[in-house]
Amino acid sequence: MWDACEPATADQEYIERKRGLPDGLRVYRGPLKISGQVCAGSLVLPIRTLAGEVADLQFVILKANVVPGKPDKMLLPGVQVSRWPDACLTIGGPIKPKGMVYIVEGAGQAWSAHQATRRPAVCCFGVGRVEG
Repeated sequence: MWDACEPATADQEYIERKRGLPDGLRVYRGPLKISGQVCAGSLVLPIRTLAGEVADLQFVILKANVVPGKPDKMLLPGVQVSRWPDACLTIGGPIKPKGMVYIVEGAGQAWSAHQATRRPAVCCFGVGRVEG
């Protein structure tokens, strides 16, 4: 599915709203629905292991397609990202040994941390995935 997505641009709705960066992100244009929500036009964030394997995808649903009472960020059905404890999204370049990195919950926070400091930020996709 990741390979079928097209590269994201800075004018994508969520990227623009969060003043983010499109680097390494994509947009989905197919017929997929997750929990009844249309995914066409969604920003797609790869959740990768530190070895680079795509473990899951997060779809940021367009505001116009969000079903009331449902979240605007959805993971692929049936995939459990908990199977990959190192799965994350790195913003702002590679993580360097002994280098400083910010660990944050979501992509918006990762963009903010990177833009403020020019250091990499790791999006862990939920505070429950951050340990000590």
